[in-house]
Amino acid sequence: MPADVESKFPEERRLVSVLFADILGFSALADQLDFEVVGDILKELWIELDQIIEDYGGYIDKHIGDAFMVVWGAPSALEDDAERAVSAGLAIIKGLEKFVQNANHPAAKLLQLRVGVHTGLALAAYVGIRGEYTVLGNTVNVAKRMEENAPAGSVVVSEATLQFIRGAYQVKSLPPIQLKGTKRLVNIFQVLGELPQPTKLRYRSKGGLETILVAREGDLARLEALFEQTRNQKTPHFVLVSGDVGIGKSRLLFEFAGQLEVNNPLLTVMSSRALEQTSQVPYYIWKELWSNRFELNDDDPVESARKKTIDGVRTLWGRTLGEVTAVEAAHFLGDQIGIQWEKSRYLDSFSSDPKLRTERSFFLQAELFYRASQRGPVVLILDDLQWADSGSLDMIDYLRKYKDRKLPLLILASARTEFIKDQSEFLDNAELIELSPLPISGEIVREAYPALQKAPDSLLLALAERSQGNPYFLEELVKNMLTLDDISMMDIDVSSQLPQSLHMLLQSRLDSLSLEGRATALFAAVVGRVFWKGAVLAAFRRSTGVTEALKVSGHNIVGKVQVALDELMEKEMAFPRVGSAFSGEREYIFKHSLLRDVAYERLPKKNRVDSHYAIAEWLAERTSPERSVTVAHHYEAAGIYDKAQDFYTKAAEHARSKGYNEEADDLQYHARTLPENNIGSGEK
Repeated sequence: MPADVESKFPEERRLVSVLFADILGFSALADQLDFEVVGDILKELWIELDQIIEDYGGYIDKHIGDAFMVVWGAPSALEDDAERAVSAGLAIIKGLEKFVQNANHPAAKLLQLRVGVHTGLALAAYVGIRGEYTVLGNTVNVAKRMEENAPAGSVVVSEATLQFIRGAYQVKSLPPIQLKGTKRLVNIFQVLGELPQPTKLRYRSKGGLETILVAREGDLARLEALFEQTRNQKTPHFVLVSGDVGIGKSRLLFEFAGQLEVNNPLLTVMSSRALEQTSQVPYYIWKELWSNRFELNDDDPVESARKKTIDGVRTLWGRTLGEVTAVEAAHFLGDQIGIQWEKSRYLDSFSSDPKLRTERSFFLQAELFYRASQRGPVVLILDDLQWADSGSLDMIDYLRKYKDRKLPLLILASARTEFIKDQSEFLDNAELIELSPLPISGEIVREAYPALQKAPDSLLLALAERSQGNPYFLEELVKNMLTLDDISMMDIDVSSQLPQSLHMLLQSRLDSLSLEGRATALFAAVVGRVFWKGAVLAAFRRSTGVTEALKVSGHNIVGKVQVALDELMEKEMAFPRVGSAFSGEREYIFKHSLLRDVAYERLPKKNRVDSHYAIAEWLAERTSPERSVTVAHHYEAAGIYDKAQDFYTKAAEHARSKGYNEEADDLQYHARTLPENNIGSGEK
């Protein structure tokens, strides 16, 4: 770059989404009109399309006659860059359609747009005598190939981009294509449109490590066979994928759900995850599933929550009349997940019999799934079932045994191995898939991680042996390895320095963070695997010793914590979740529960007490009655036993109102047996 051109942004490798768009029919138009007229049309069109791109946050890299290239992720990045790129692609197609409707020349009405998007790592740098900022590398070439293979009037994305946008769009697979200079066929997908509601939880990342699911072909084939059986027989099927910690249960379900969505455009997919921090929250799995589907927040105003629930139920209910209405179903479903209804004529007759009210709620939710299945099969993804509350398990049991109507419902769940031993009766007649470790093979490692294509065989084998076939351990080893210099120059001496255990490796990953990043991770771990920025800020403000050491003051703490959260995302240690329990609060999840546990262990006990208290206070101001037990846990950990007792009592009352008297008795007993407040505990 010439000396007189000032560099505003550093030269660096970035994860980007590149969009290419090409206007079809412009050459014919140019043949029929004077070039000045064509130029005026093109200028006017670019003004409209450029504005759309800017509205979606894209960086317009260049115009090339009747085509242009746009980048998301450079010079700045957001966690939903890939989605913004795809949405922009759909929007500019509509923008062109509107433009040609108002065009004066007949030939202009034949103009069409085709769009291609690819996501991957690229070098962001200044080039040329003018010092133009652009992105370079194979990612740009692949994006151009996506555009060249897009049907007129459509958006085509690569499989890499699909990984980032799953659950937000309806897509269909197109015939694979061969990239220039390679023999390997790659999958491409046409985006049919945005989904009116999210189909499942999605985690967004700023990181760039590409991973490929390997050695699970047999498991995927079995899941595919069970899906076909569900669809053909029109009966519910319950499948549990089990295995040790880090074995890849969630990844298998995620990949299979994505595969189904591509091949079955009319499929309805919804998902939820049980959490250790919410294991005593009644019906938490279903609360999260429906809250995600209907975009509900715990702190929504009552009228807003009611409207969202009724509107959400109606979208699945359809127009077919029956013995019950969508409004009645919404009242019972909402009542189960914490929506308050004033003088409900549907619920009032069940007010004295919580168990009967629960049975009615189960029946109506089954009816809702049945009606949703009239459009296409329904698949539920329920993760980490080992932490599910008893009410959530009862609902699963009801659905899997539902025989009143033909219901093509596939319930795909995951759980750790010990869940099978603890819940043998619940799992009677369930389809069980137990995952085994990956084969100890260097070639498997190379296949799973394209970034290691040039790594020596000795290193790959060492990675496989050290991980003992545990996919999560292997992924963390690879991330740790890629922070070093040229991978092709590494040898067995480097591999001998690999951490001996996953626990040690996760500690070293935490050590690699900045001081602010590490403190943020440790405070977030106090909240739980799922955490909120506001709760982390509350913990920071309570721990004055930490903030003084980090030189964080009240006026800059928010910015520093956000930078730290960005660092956790970039290193793929945490992800922002789509949606949040609390409106206006960004919600995050640790990459793995083990990482959260290691981070929590690292926090000194004196800081834990203060942090638990700060988080309890933060949650107490926002949380709904069904989450009272979570607030109680934090107060108890802080040694504020009187407040813990109050919230355990509220949790017991809530459990009893749902008909779960045994859980209510346990909570009430625990509340009564708490000691007096600790001296020097969190409350000051």
